[in-house]
Amino acid sequence: MALTDLAIRQAKPQDKPYQIADGEALYLEVTPSGGKRWLFRFRFNGKPGKMALGKYPVMSLAEAREKAAEARKLLAAGDNPSLAKKAAKDAAKEACSNAFENVAREWHDKQLARWTPHHARRVLESLENDAFPDLGKLPISKLEAKQILATIRKVEKRGAVETAGRVLQRISSVIRYAIQTGRAEHNPAINLTGAITANKVEHRPALPRGELPEFFTRLQAEPLYAPTRIAMHLLIRRCCTNPEQGETPLSPNKFTPQPPYKDGPAC
Repeated sequence: MALTDLAIRQAKPQDKPYQIADGEALYLEVTPSGGKRWLFRFRFNGKPGKMALGKYPVMSLAEAREKAAEARKLLAAGDNPSLAKKAAKDAAKEACSNAFENVAREWHDKQLARWTPHHARRVLESLENDAFPDLGKLPISKLEAKQILATIRKVEKRGAVETAGRVLQRISSVIRYAIQTGRAEHNPAINLTGAITANKVEHRPALPRGELPEFFTRLQAEPLYAPTRIAMHLLIRRCCTNPEQGETPLSPNKFTPQPPYKDGPAC
């Protein structure tokens, strides 16, 4: 006789686990503690087997019957329903561990040794804000260029063009890490560089020749790290060097470096 919800609720625990048949290999098992779960009993290659479908009342009677019907279809196709269930569970677990967000966080952890805390925080925040909402739960091996581009377009639309470029670069780095660790085979982000909006290049105005003496005077007075000051001197002097004659074209009265530097070729 088929089970009813009333019969299930009224099933009382006994000293040992026992099972109540619903029909077509579906059973309700009642444990001594009062717990109830659904079982599907079958034979595969002549050997008996059973498979837990779920607990009652989390899984209703109707849902248990649907699961049992699916198991019977697998048997009819020559598959072991218990092994098929395990394979599906393993695949779901692997898909979760290989989701873009999980791989991205793993990649981020690997970079901490070479990043400053401030930079590490900014990188993670940019991924959390602009990449994870759309891509986070997707299997990294299944990501497509159009999905990544749609994510980057959202960043561009709010006017954050530079941020869009950085987010794309970080997405690409995460996928490259996935390839290196055997979780992806190709990187769809590498072909998107030209598809994002380019920043308008604004060149800085050149320092007028007549302001060089004042620049060096102020540079000398700045409390800079010594190598930084030296590098600035070398850079400016190299720009002012005549490559053919190996000397600066500026006359001493217009360009007079302060001691200990000597006038002449930068290197």
